[in-house]
Amino acid sequence: MLQYYQLLKEKFPTKSSLITEMINLDAICHLPKGTEHFLSDLHGEYQAFDYLLRNGSGSIKKKIQECFPQKKVADIETLCQYIYYPRGKNPSTSRNIGPSNFK
Repeated sequence: MLQYYQLLKEKFPTKSSLITEMINLDAICHLPKGTEHFLSDLHGEYQAFDYLLRNGSGSIKKKIQECFPQKKVADIETLCQYIYYPRGKNPSTSRNIGPSNFK
């Protein structure tokens, strides 16, 4: 037990630094949990499986909406498509959306 006490004393030399660390760790434990995925590729269902992996079961779109609440739904959908399918399956590029659209 004395060994653990010595290790704590080295890392947190004062009582207040130890208490601060304990409060921070407790706060981290109470943060919302990230999305967990438990998926299985059923035979012949690659496209559905791939779609779930790419869009994170909607969590990517939710984060984009949180970051850009003022943007139109169509712009958010287009950005999501670029993130889900960075090569090949990109949406029509007739609408020119660039970084300036999301400032």
